[in-house]
Amino acid sequence: MNIAEKDFLIIAGQPKAGTTTLFSWLQQHKQITASIAKETRFFLDEGYPLPRASGYNGHNLQAYAEVFLPSAGSVFMEATPDYLYCNTPLEIAALLPRAKVVLVLREASSRVVSCYRFFQQRGDIPSSMSFDEYMKKQALGAETAQADVAFRALDHCRSAHYVGRFRAAFGARLLVLDFEDVKARPEAVFAEICAFAGLEAPESSIDFGVKNRTSVARSPALMRFYNRFRAFIAHRTQKMPLLRKMLSPLSRKIRKGLLQNKAPAQTEMSPENAAILRQIAEA
Repeated sequence: MNIAEKDFLIIAGQPKAGTTTLFSWLQQHKQITASIAKETRFFLDEGYPLPRASGYNGHNLQAYAEVFLPSAGSVFMEATPDYLYCNTPLEIAALLPRAKVVLVLREASSRVVSCYRFFQQRGDIPSSMSFDEYMKKQALGAETAQADVAFRALDHCRSAHYVGRFRAAFGARLLVLDFEDVKARPEAVFAEICAFAGLEAPESSIDFGVKNRTSVARSPALMRFYNRFRAFIAHRTQKMPLLRKMLSPLSRKIRKGLLQNKAPAQTEMSPENAAILRQIAEA
């Protein structure tokens, strides 16, 4: 098939703003052909610190078709929230002229707190690191941030800057949603996305359950090993949907066993940090 002539719906940002939940809702639509893995990461910039099975190198666009499930759906969909912070995804506007992009934005302070809890759960940052230390390390450690996505939360709050680039590239083919609306009005948001993407109103009911909630790891070290091994397997089976389907229940069972059945402790943010975040978000 000529991939440039196909319809695409790409959820391109932000991390920790409900993109996994949005993906799970939309993949239930009969007109959607979902990617085998939620995050294909195909259009991440070279060197961006996230693993991927394959990526766009300037001339292999047709390889993008290989990361989607066999389906009769007319609209191909994926969700790679870190696209928002890369330059290569801006090329999608010309490479895939029928592609439409969705961004979900979350208020800066709650998003950074969510990142802090999430990366602690994964074992990517020490459980002993306080939120203030987490903020300070990002403010002072630009080199660390380049090498580790766990310490990019502050830069990722520069919403005005990053969204502006996508507006310039995609124009009317860009839909920007608010995370609080996604949480409070799931049916209305789903209908808005369907209208934006040219999808019919679904005939059957949609499960509007929430996915990827942050919890507390029983052992951060084991959780870190699990996540790294899972990423290793996930990106080497990205084009093997049957094998992924077989492994998925086992992966969910292991993950459930590694997590405690409780929410993370409340995280306090100082007025100084809140002011820094507001300034960054508006930059």
